Amino acid sequence: MPEFDGFEVLTEIWPHHQPFVVFTTAYDQYALRAFEVNAIDYLLKPFNEVRFYQALGRVQERLAQQAQPRIETLVNQLITEQASQPRGAYLRRILVKETGRMYFVNTDEISHLDADGNYITLHTENLSDRAAGAGLERHTIYESLTSLETKLDPADFVRIHRSYIVNLNYIAEVETYFNGDYIVKLKSGQQLKWTRNYRDNLKAFYAKSM
Repeated sequence: MPEFDGFEVLTEIWPHHQPFVVFTTAYDQYALRAFEVNAIDYLLKPFNEVRFYQALGRVQERLAQQAQPRIETLVNQLITEQASQPRGAYLRRILVKETGRMYFVNTDEISHLDADGNYITLHTENLSDRAAGAGLERHTIYESLTSLETKLDPADFVRIHRSYIVNLNYIAEVETYFNGDYIVKLKSGQQLKWTRNYRDNLKAFYAKSM
């Protein structure tokens, strides 16, 4: 393709449609990236007829497993909820779309968010199972971090970095670092950098601790 590669095409259409994707290429270095965007299979050229039908079979299996009534129910539920939500209210749940299914993530379960382009990873934590290191999950959505930031309650969610938003309720401590930066230690043990460009947002952390 002269203007876009397969990944760029997928980025463009993903907000409108989440297709089942099989990548075909002569280069194996893109395999990991392909499966990170939920590709069903990766066909390395040249491939034979048996390998082609294996990939086709995987697509057919996924289509058979697709729970369309459940997806329609979730969409209708989301539309109803948004219609009844007061104007200006902040998100309490975020819709996550994956191939063949959609589900909600409660915002109060999100410890932090990190962005890579227009893809955002929601990191959720089960506080009751923190000691075992379990309960940590990641969910990917397609949206800009700046756009999502305006929909989250600023009393709980604060931008600390160009690529990070953190839930203040999950911060264990904040330590000074170099050049006006800070290190944020989450209750899960993870660490994030709070850069000096977002130093003014520290007042929300101070207010939360009072």
